[in-house]
Amino acid sequence: GLPALLGQIAGKPQFVPVNVADRVCGIYLANATLAALLHRARTGEGQQVEVPMFEMMAEFVLSEHIWDDYFVPPTKTKNKIRLFDRRPYKTKDGYICVMASNDRMFSAFCDLIGRPELKTDPRFSERSVRAAHLKDVYAITEAALAARTSAEWLRLLEQADIPATPMHTLETLLLDPHLDDVDFFQIEEHPTEGKVRSMRLPMHFSATPAMNRRPTPHIGEHTVEVLREAGLSAGEIDELVAQGIVRATVPGDAQSAAGNRSIDEPA
Repeated sequence: GLPALLGQIAGKPQFVPVNVADRVCGIYLANATLAALLHRARTGEGQQVEVPMFEMMAEFVLSEHIWDDYFVPPTKTKNKIRLFDRRPYKTKDGYICVMASNDRMFSAFCDLIGRPELKTDPRFSERSVRAAHLKDVYAITEAALAARTSAEWLRLLEQADIPATPMHTLETLLLDPHLDDVDFFQIEEHPTEGKVRSMRLPMHFSATPAMNRRPTPHIGEHTVEVLREAGLSAGEIDELVAQGIVRATVPGDAQSAAGNRSIDEPA
């Protein structure tokens, strides 16, 4: 369903340029596993946990968009709330993201853009009625934000306590001052690749700090170690390697480095 939603914006179905399904399914799986662990802690009983990707993505996409079909039989609403028009807004020199959603924020935003009359406009006076006129709200916002630079708007919006952030490109994200302040990007010395930029784990634990303890392993780097832990003898492991059934390499050899680089090449 996600490509079809994007198609209603772009004119034709297209994929999100991020591995959404894989990553979101992992989050669902982690939460499901935690729930199962809590059940085991309380009852002593274990269970099998399944997180089917198709059902997960169906729930993920329909959460905001099921609308009329929530009711049985479906209703026929004239003004369906959809997220199609939500987007970054162009300023004089870039784009920013703004979310003046509740009544206080919208009222402050109207004052900020010099349109106080909008606060008493019957189309926008309350959040419940603004929902039926979102296209008008977005059009007004778009026209207003084009008058100043991104930095000017971000300063004013922060003073008004209205959530806003610059829209990053992949290049500017690497230079974000907040990410720099929190040391999000780590420059490390890889044993075979030289200096590399990694991202530290974004979550914070007060008692058990999360950290990247070692670089990404080469293909086959831990094959022998894992098979040995599984109970195979040295002879059995050597035979599997000789037959090409498994691959075993060590950091620093040419085969290992070449194999590791190849995983990023397009198929």
